Amino acid sequence: MRYYLVHMVQKLPTPELLALHPTVKDVCTPAHFGGRDMPSDPELENVKWLCRRYGVLPVALITAEVNEDQAAYLDSLDDVLTFPVDLDAPISLKNVGQTRAKLESLNFPGFHITESMTWNELLTDILIEIDFMQACEGALGDKRTDAGIFLDRKRGEMQPEWKTALREIYDARGYRTRTLANGSSLREILLDVAQQETVRRKQRSLT
Repeated sequence: MRYYLVHMVQKLPTPELLALHPTVKDVCTPAHFGGRDMPSDPELENVKWLCRRYGVLPVALITAEVNEDQAAYLDSLDDVLTFPVDLDAPISLKNVGQTRAKLESLNFPGFHITESMTWNELLTDILIEIDFMQACEGALGDKRTDAGIFLDRKRGEMQPEWKTALREIYDARGYRTRTLANGSSLREILLDVAQQETVRRKQRSLT
């Protein structure tokens, strides 16, 4: 089982899909892996995978069963962040720069990554950030939008519904709100959420 971060690809549904699901407005599937009404890359045909979306943002974490050739193909793609088989290995100095760049291009904080950090620690942070953004998506309700939501966007510059959603999730989860100032960026908020949740989990494991 391997993990991959990829962009989501969006297009209008075909007439055949609309006949089955008349209310569908568009189709959004992971790049390269395909999905409903959208083919995969030929190299990834018949790959079994699961997808966790990054809330309203068009990015997903893929868990996939791939063979050596398929893994090598995914490793060769510039727009995919691949996690190694050994998640306990450190990211290493050789991989830090590329990992930072790919994370940032996918709207995940990356500048804090160091060579001593393990892939499993990075994956844990990403899962926490995905969970948080999914919670924000739920709080946004029918006002879901990713317009203007990127890492360096400050909370004070966000739409009112996003400001409210961030506050609601912080309050619901009992997070300290010092990072929710209007001058704080989404990058700072996501890093803060990952840190607070990691500390909380370590404390729970000790009780």
